[in-house]
Amino acid sequence: MGSKPKQFCAVVQTAVLSLVALAAVGSAVLKPPVVQGAAFIPIVCATCPTRTAVVWSWLNHGSTTELPNDPNCVATPDNPCPHYINNIQHRRYVYGNPYTRDFGFNVAHFDTESGFDYLDYGPAGQTLTRLTGAPTTGWRDFTLNTLNGGTFYFRTDGSITRQGFALTEARVCCNTTENPNVPSIAVGTLATGALMGTNDTVYFKFTPPPTSSTDHSTVVLYSTGGTNDFDLYVRCGSKPTASTYDYVNRSGDSNEMVHIPANACSSDFYVAVYSYAGSGQFRAQVGRHRAKRHISNFAIGTQYFATENELAQYRTLFRNGARMLYGSSEGAIFIESFSLNNNGSCAPFGGCGSQQCLACLKNDTGYRSNSPLCSGESAAGMMNIGKFNCDHECIAHELGHYYMCQPDEYTDVSGNSRSQCGHSNMANPWGSNNNYCTSTNHKKDKDPTVGDTTLNNTWDNAATTSPPVVPFSFSGTPDNFDFQTHDFNNALGTVLGPPP
Repeated sequence: MGSKPKQFCAVVQTAVLSLVALAAVGSAVLKPPVVQGAAFIPIVCATCPTRTAVVWSWLNHGSTTELPNDPNCVATPDNPCPHYINNIQHRRYVYGNPYTRDFGFNVAHFDTESGFDYLDYGPAGQTLTRLTGAPTTGWRDFTLNTLNGGTFYFRTDGSITRQGFALTEARVCCNTTENPNVPSIAVGTLATGALMGTNDTVYFKFTPPPTSSTDHSTVVLYSTGGTNDFDLYVRCGSKPTASTYDYVNRSGDSNEMVHIPANACSSDFYVAVYSYAGSGQFRAQVGRHRAKRHISNFAIGTQYFATENELAQYRTLFRNGARMLYGSSEGAIFIESFSLNNNGSCAPFGGCGSQQCLACLKNDTGYRSNSPLCSGESAAGMMNIGKFNCDHECIAHELGHYYMCQPDEYTDVSGNSRSQCGHSNMANPWGSNNNYCTSTNHKKDKDPTVGDTTLNNTWDNAATTSPPVVPFSFSGTPDNFDFQTHDFNNALGTVLGPPP
């Protein structure tokens, strides 16, 4: 693919880097605002009905799943574990480049409760086709809506779960003329698609917060298949080009993210997912967070003098915890950086220099962790973390107390944790489920051995604090991606200091 230096920046319409953007970039290595050879040239694939194969998948089956697994799964000879959870309501969209007319996918495996758990697919906003039970495997094709692209909607009822489905590849066919429309995506909804080769480009748009708001926006991009280097361009009011854009993230891989401050646009933002090199599948999602949930220099103190090796482990621990928290909160909590201090003290003032210590690393291998609850936007106090007895999922869990104001979603029974919402990181942070519960699935997969509680679900709780700590809420089921493989190009979860 050649050498492509990292660029993470905001630029003005003429692609001249501003001083504000330089300050936001920090230590990132910039390349010229206009990349030599970059050109948005959507590829014209085979004319319909001839099909062109593309890399794309949706795996919700077995050990590889993009939605939460049932923590109470009971295997039978004809229905081995793992299973999907009950009460799923998950929607995602699929977009093609402006020439793409039809999208097709291969059903490699499909096993749901017949008539009750189903996958609908087809042109967004129009009549959808339903798969349920054990339909014939093989190809399914549909024509994209020229305004809104395509959609998939997976819905499960309140009882009986099975293994799920595996959609393993895709194919497309094209018109000979471009579709001038650009589909619109809602905050927190997953956009998927495929780029067919170098210079191919897919567009979508989203509505930013009103200009009266102080909320920030993010757009994340990642690839889950193919050999590629995809880039992310964003522009206010019209489609970006390779030389005219407002925000861009171009690194040497396909893990990209742009952060957009408040009051940046009074109309829609247009997003271009561009292939600098190669082909494959992309996933993209728009997030939004309150200004007071954009955290810089979260101060961490040490109760003892940690070795350099221990400090390196702590840097990785908190970085990965911030990534997982971003995924669990669908971008509602954005911890830009931590400040790690090794002064042998966690005194609120002094232990972390001129800052107030917000977390204390204790010299105690038998202690796990705890965190106070926030109250609206008010500070929570001090978090305590044991000596390497709390992994990144545990860190994300404690930060969920600290910034989402959510109590534990489990009950202690004789020293054992019994989940009130089995797929939530606030219930069982040491499993494979990285979600928060919503009103549609809260306590639907709780541990069957314990009684009910009056605990509210995380999303509704965060949305009803005073003031609300999140600018949006969910009533369905978000995806389960934990962002551990997404580096955010050092714009999220960076741990600063102390020097070696």
